[in-house]
Amino acid sequence: MASERITRDQAVAPFFVGVDVGGTNIKIGIVDDRGNTLAHTAIPTDEALGAEAAMQRSHDAIASLLSELALTLEDVAAVGLGSPGSMDIPKGLILEPPNMPSWRYFPLRDTLSKLCGKPVGFANDANAAAYGEYWIGSGRQFNSMVMFTL
Repeated sequence: MASERITRDQAVAPFFVGVDVGGTNIKIGIVDDRGNTLAHTAIPTDEALGAEAAMQRSHDAIASLLSELALTLEDVAAVGLGSPGSMDIPKGLILEPPNMPSWRYFPLRDTLSKLCGKPVGFANDANAAAYGEYWIGSGRQFNSMVMFTL
């Protein structure tokens, strides 16, 4: 079954990084091509320090996780980034997240992409969660699904 935690030796390349930005914590995970988790961590969002500082700390946490797995950013195909609130997806901007006022109109996608040197897919956090459930979670047995987040 996908989404189980596996060792580096069991993993199937390429590798992907997922970053889930929340008002309290930023969750980061490394998965293989089948969606199996190799490693994960969480860091405080520290909203008041701003989005740029949070993206730098996210990059540092990604590098640390990769190092623990004897991987580098060269081994990563892409990064997925989910964030709360309103967004301008084509421009990669987080617009007006209600619980993160210092992050308004910030180029979240491009900042993380520049730090990691990788393409970054950008989605609303609830949409990203729904896709994850559809791909490797409880929705994988269905042709379509609906997910509600609270």
